[in-house]
Amino acid sequence: MRDPTIELVSQELDYIVSNLCDDPNVVGASLGVIRDQHLVWSCGYGFANKDTESRPDENTIFRIASVTKTFTATALFQLRDAGMINLDDPLTNYIDEFSAATARHGTIEDVTIRRLLCHHSGLICEPTTHDPYWETLRTPTIEEILESLNRTEVIVEPDKHFKYSNLGFALLGEVIARVSGQKYEEYVKNKILIPMDMTSTFFDVDETNNMPHAIGYETNTASNQLSVAPTPHMKGISAAGQLYSTVSDLTKWISLQLRTENLQSDATQILAETSIREMHRPVFLEPDWSTGYGLPWISSRMGNHILIGHTGYLFGYRADVSFNPTNKLGLIALFNTSTLPPIRKSIYQILLSSVTSKSVTTSPTNSSKIPKKLEDYLGQYNSSLGLTVSVDYTRSNLECSIIVGTALGFAPGIIRETGERDIFVSTEGRWIGETVKFVRSASNIISGFELGPFRFYKVPSVS
Repeated sequence: MRDPTIELVSQELDYIVSNLCDDPNVVGASLGVIRDQHLVWSCGYGFANKDTESRPDENTIFRIASVTKTFTATALFQLRDAGMINLDDPLTNYIDEFSAATARHGTIEDVTIRRLLCHHSGLICEPTTHDPYWETLRTPTIEEILESLNRTEVIVEPDKHFKYSNLGFALLGEVIARVSGQKYEEYVKNKILIPMDMTSTFFDVDETNNMPHAIGYETNTASNQLSVAPTPHMKGISAAGQLYSTVSDLTKWISLQLRTENLQSDATQILAETSIREMHRPVFLEPDWSTGYGLPWISSRMGNHILIGHTGYLFGYRADVSFNPTNKLGLIALFNTSTLPPIRKSIYQILLSSVTSKSVTTSPTNSSKIPKKLEDYLGQYNSSLGLTVSVDYTRSNLECSIIVGTALGFAPGIIRETGERDIFVSTEGRWIGETVKFVRSASNIISGFELGPFRFYKVPSVS
């Protein structure tokens, strides 16, 4: 659909995307801008498949990873609106096995559906299934996750911190299955994807048949060589990140978020407008009001504007879906790469300026010097998931931050000494309260660190 305002900045959009994607680690991308529920600009960059040199477009299928969580949450709101669940019920009302978990703070009954949806339950990040599955790619089944609940903990006080949890969403998927009497994937397909005519959104890549599909690629940061990424099925944590989709289909998903009234005769109105707004509305705000955590949409500030969105990442794929309800603007950015450039900020700067004639500003960061006793830990660390974490000294502590790859709240941020050699604890974000354990080689040199089921390996410094 033509939009005169967006057409005026289309060349600027093309230029900024080309510049941001002009990186050897970016293989391909499919992007789309939505205005007032219509796709008004789209762009395919690079290759969907390097071997065939096929180009991505708005109909090319990418893995959208954790954007799946917004579909899982919508399913739960449907069940809530049908009177089948209560968001403030303890998880144990629906999954008896969760009673075996341990609460270091509060009680197990404090873990409610609402707190899980906004990542404020205090629950650990990942299932404790005795396998570093992000390394081995042996993703646990829901049965294995349920069997491991006796080793599962609520590790920080509920409501106190944002603590991202894939485990929490895996369990929410099981709630949907038990309450609806359908497998989680079947429920989402029957109650969301089919009614919304999202015919290019799937849980399994086999379902895509001969549809154009983007191959995921990862960069080996040691050799700087690209290779085809693995595509493990998420199995028991599918509700946290299994979906594949396209810009065209996700346009329908954002359009639903931008509606301002119920369309009772429209089959695509799968959820009441009031419930959609409730999902967007922050339940918790960061102290500086820069970020708000909804159910599960996350709000962020750009100057005087609020963006609502969710990101996703898995081996070789990056996704960013966002919207600005006030101006009825939306953005979809799908990449088949380990790198996600700052697309959201750059494109919204153009879009918001064009529709409001107001500038958007951001604020800088800072760093500080390193004490002698912490020098060994500094450097870059790689994981097989395509992430590179930088360990630096800032804010008077060690701080881990993502420098290659993008993952919502993944880096443990500030980590503090525990008194045990090489053992630190995260003090913020997704991993708050959990252990970061540095590993030494036989020659007593730091060789990596362990973070839950993830393993990071230190990149040798070049003198």
